[in-house]
Amino acid sequence: MNFDSFDFRNCMGRFATGVTVVTTKLNNDLPCGMTVNSFTSLSLEPPLVLFNVDKNAHNHDNFTGCTKFTVNILSEKQSDISQKFACPSTIKWQEVDYTDYSNDTPKITGCIAYIACDTEQIYTGGDHSIIIGRVTDMDIESTENPLIYFKGKYSKIGNKL
Repeated sequence: MNFDSFDFRNCMGRFATGVTVVTTKLNNDLPCGMTVNSFTSLSLEPPLVLFNVDKNAHNHDNFTGCTKFTVNILSEKQSDISQKFACPSTIKWQEVDYTDYSNDTPKITGCIAYIACDTEQIYTGGDHSIIIGRVTDMDIESTENPLIYFKGKYSKIGNKL
């Protein structure tokens, strides 16, 4: 192998992704959330999605221990929300409008889509946990463009081809 983890991360940054905030509730009913760009659909039948969590992330145990979660797909106007949820601060919930979604997990106001899930499986993938969720509900709320992450920066969708 002629590369290190920095080189690998830099290479993967060339792959543009959408940005989500995955949310759940802790046992004491407090909201919990983190910014995730490693989100993807996995299966149509049954409807499954997945995301990855670094084993050293401050919220790792909260998400590997939860039974349900919601994927909040951010609009291009919500980079500030992504920044808030990329940090371990608990103050973020005082600064973000949200309601409870159909699965009783936080639904952040203003997102372009929401996907409610039950945790289906959790696997180990190197230094990350891979969390698979079975989709139980979903809503498309807006026709706005998604927030994009590319080369370590937030971006917007450009001209359509």
